[in-house]
Amino acid sequence: LAETMKINCILLVICLWNAFFGASYSAPLISTAETNTDRFESVECKANLQNEGSALCLTDTCGRRIVDNLFSATDVEKLHAIVNKGMSYRENKGGPTILDINTGYIRDSDGLANLFVGNTAVFSDEDFAHYGRIITTLKAAVADTFKLKELYFTAPTFITRLDGNPAWQPKEMHDEYWHPHADHNNTAHYHYSGLLYMSTYNEDFTGGKFKFIRPEFDLFEHS
Repeated sequence: LAETMKINCILLVICLWNAFFGASYSAPLISTAETNTDRFESVECKANLQNEGSALCLTDTCGRRIVDNLFSATDVEKLHAIVNKGMSYRENKGGPTILDINTGYIRDSDGLANLFVGNTAVFSDEDFAHYGRIITTLKAAVADTFKLKELYFTAPTFITRLDGNPAWQPKEMHDEYWHPHADHNNTAHYHYSGLLYMSTYNEDFTGGKFKFIRPEFDLFEHS
């Protein structure tokens, strides 16, 4: 007898590092002056996920949770050092650089490469362990927010660094960070997204803020 296969619910994890983009303006959802935020905003569920995953990882509540201080400054500094270690193998020409620490794949203006080819000592065991603690904490926060009993990582989880450079030109739409998108629309098996900002607005970068699009099509931001 044929059976319907249900896909386990998947969490997309992105660590985002912004650097030196121009300013932008819109009505703030949360001010940059707020430094101890833990806020949940309910939104209408746009997709019917009942046939897409186990009941243990589905939720009747859709929304966005914004949390400050989920990680300590030391945790983020260590993650910065790990990312710098991996991205130092490529020339920084501006635009996005995307790194998957687990597999060694890196994508930037020069294309796709694997750091582990011919070099297995890019990251230490402690580097992998620290990155694992970061993404596991993110997953736990998402599961707690939506009261989930099951949740699984995407492959890959990844880190993106955005570098401003007037000489750099995007080669495709995905090189431009400002396009509206929904992760579930881009990749159907991404049911939840966990995003860690590794930079502080007006200290590490200007512009490039994270913006939510509400049903009335107004832009609201958190930075």
